[in-house]
Amino acid sequence: MDLDPVAFLAQWAAWYPGSLPVGYRLGEAHRARWLRIHSLPGSRRYPESDEDWAELLHRHNRVATDLLGDGGHCVVVVPSYGPGSVAELRLRDRLGLRLLALVRDDFPESGEPEDHALDLYAAPAAWAPGAFDDVLRWRASDETGPIMFVARETGRAYAPYDGGADLFFPSSAERDEARRRYRAWLSRNPSGL
Repeated sequence: MDLDPVAFLAQWAAWYPGSLPVGYRLGEAHRARWLRIHSLPGSRRYPESDEDWAELLHRHNRVATDLLGDGGHCVVVVPSYGPGSVAELRLRDRLGLRLLALVRDDFPESGEPEDHALDLYAAPAAWAPGAFDDVLRWRASDETGPIMFVARETGRAYAPYDGGADLFFPSSAERDEARRRYRAWLSRNPSGL
């Protein structure tokens, strides 16, 4: 599996016009195609036991497999401001990430108003249940920053975070079907957060 950065970014723009491939931004820009699941019962944010970890990994592997397919070809995208922490470097090494693009970000989170540069790292991958459990654990523990898996054929996207995952679908109808399927894992908050 090769990754042509120009072709991927062009396809991304067709799937998600006006948006960077950064999970926490997509929920705002493409709300009609967005769904958030929580990792643990009661919307608890962090696992406290082996049972919690088992539940978290079960939920994440299930939704990601449903979105991306078992063995589904995807692109892993990791945004980064600056050179990266030790945890980010570990993640880049684990996933074989390479610089995809340097883009201008109009809403920097770096804390420096003049710093609008965002590095996007990416690599091709094949999703399989359990294959990325170490990465899911790092993300769930907030040991690393944002990460997103994007299905190469459909643009469906899975973006885990510490507390749950944001899911993105090609249509609101697909999102609505997933909302029914995962209703026990959703927030009770009307905003979906």
